[in-house]
Amino acid sequence: MQSKFSDKQLALFAIIGAIILGGALAPSTKISLQSIPVFSYNLIRFTGATLVLFPFFLKHAPKTSKHFYKVLFLSLFLTGNVMLAPIGIALTTATISQMIYVFVPIIVAVISYFIGVEVFNMRKITGLIIGFLGAIVIIILPEIEHFSPFSGNIQGNLIIFAAAITMALYTVFSKKYHTHYTPLQLTSFFVFITFAITLPFAVSDIVYHPLWWHHVTSAALIAALYNGILGTTGYYLLYQYAIKHGSPVIASMLLYLQPAATFVWASLLLGEQITAGFLIGTTLAFIGVYLTINARITRK
Repeated sequence: MQSKFSDKQLALFAIIGAIILGGALAPSTKISLQSIPVFSYNLIRFTGATLVLFPFFLKHAPKTSKHFYKVLFLSLFLTGNVMLAPIGIALTTATISQMIYVFVPIIVAVISYFIGVEVFNMRKITGLIIGFLGAIVIIILPEIEHFSPFSGNIQGNLIIFAAAITMALYTVFSKKYHTHYTPLQLTSFFVFITFAITLPFAVSDIVYHPLWWHHVTSAALIAALYNGILGTTGYYLLYQYAIKHGSPVIASMLLYLQPAATFVWASLLLGEQITAGFLIGTTLAFIGVYLTINARITRK
């Protein structure tokens, strides 16, 4: 049955849903890492995601094809992102980590242009620039208003930048596999591979953080499970739908609005206050995303 919604509308719905779910990722990660080591946190997160996805994957398991191993290899880029990001966040500031991630749509746009995935008109370029400025305003102004440092740690910043690049590469190159696999299957590949890779790393936490589970708070455990069940499964499923029905650039635009959602969640979960900078930046980010989504989509 044909959908009554256009591809642009479906992409927009997916982005909005991903923003709502993904906005809680950073505050929930911060809560979890207060009493759970990084690798063990990732294991809990992806155990939850695996348990949710596995029954659906079995029901809709894809047939092995010549593209199967290519998709598995491609999934390692996104695995690299979720493995590197918590390490980087632990070393640098939350603010600088968000700043680095808003460069992802720019990186995606540059790669997409040079490999011929998308052709950009002035409306789409304008949307990218306005959205980027809006995201930067959301992130920087509150810190300036509170005279907070946001330069971060160089090692942590480089790790976050590497994570951002892996996410950009996955976003661009996963588009062509939507003709062979569903968003559910692509998300499942990524989750299962990440779970398998995380397992041996988590064992090392027993050596470096012995008996860490004796000190885990219920809030940290709930936050980690949320990040696995909704913040991973729901978020990346919607991200894949945005790529499928929009384009790599349109899907990555959710990272312009995610800082806004993060501040709302941080206000609810951590008591952080919403500032004038947040309101100004959110308005600009929404305008940028609107212009980009409503620009003529041209793909090779």
